[in-house]
Amino acid sequence: MKKDNIRGPRLTRETVARLAETARLAFTPEETESIARELSGLVDYIDGIETIDTEGVEPTARVLFGETGLRDDAPARPAKDMTRNAARDGAFVVLPGDIQGEGGA
Repeated sequence: MKKDNIRGPRLTRETVARLAETARLAFTPEETESIARELSGLVDYIDGIETIDTEGVEPTARVLFGETGLRDDAPARPAKDMTRNAARDGAFVVLPGDIQGEGGA
């Protein structure tokens, strides 16, 4: 679906200053001007993307077609092999204190 280029007002220094104040950010006047230019450039870019004619293009969840690149959900090795060298306390694997959190379990 082709969209008309819907252009709102460009981001002004005043808009950036108001957003910065809301976010509790402090910018110099030069930074505010630079950020306003950069954000306006991003808005212009997005406006350009919105004008692309996508009529007849099938929606997709992936950029690439074909194989998904996903593997079967199966363990690479049996769990007993992966925990062979772990310290044990009966039937439980013992984690070091820094993994368990403050002071251990």
